[in-house]
Amino acid sequence: MAAEMRASGEAAAFAAAASASTAAGAGAAAAAVPSPPATPIKVLVPDLQDAVRVLSEMSIVLEDWSTDRERNAKRLDKMLKRYTSRLRSMYEWAEREDLSRPMFLPQSFLQHVDAGQSPNVWVKELITSTTQRHDQARGQFRGVKRMREVFDELLLQEGQDREGEGEGEKADSPQQPTGVPAAKQGKKAERETMGQAAGPAEAAPPVEDGPERKREAEGGTEGVMQSR
Repeated sequence: MAAEMRASGEAAAFAAAASASTAAGAGAAAAAVPSPPATPIKVLVPDLQDAVRVLSEMSIVLEDWSTDRERNAKRLDKMLKRYTSRLRSMYEWAEREDLSRPMFLPQSFLQHVDAGQSPNVWVKELITSTTQRHDQARGQFRGVKRMREVFDELLLQEGQDREGEGEGEKADSPQQPTGVPAAKQGKKAERETMGQAAGPAEAAPPVEDGPERKREAEGGTEGVMQSR
């Protein structure tokens, strides 16, 4: 009985060791398999897209050339260097790429070729779609730019209208003399208006000397003579 148990334990240990060695071997084999290289066309796509993007930006700069020539000339110089760098990168890749080894092509490209169409058509469609996306983005940029210009014109016109209204109110208001309160000027004008409405004052008629006036004058003269 003990011998049977010992034999079964040894068998289980052997099976565990065998499974462990098999798993380790499978892991080593998986690690030894190299990962597939990047698709050559996928490597070129960023360069192609950036080259098309640079061409779109260059067209915008050339359209606005007359606005700021010095600034646009500097921008155009940078874009030309960037475009040349992209072309050089694609050319160097084509020189060092070994096309004899297996290539991992995109599924859409394989379907395109399986349908009997030319690979050049697929590349042309790729560039066309990229160009259309950038043209759409450029159109949106122009629309936003024009909208901003319209808003600036409206704000400027509104400010000019407000300034014109303020100057018109100042011109319509009466000129007040310096140092004289408006309340006093109002009272003075009111008195002058009332005086003009009443008209010039009539002179008092001369008082005629009546009999009583003469007697008073004669009595006064007699009193003066008697006192003398």
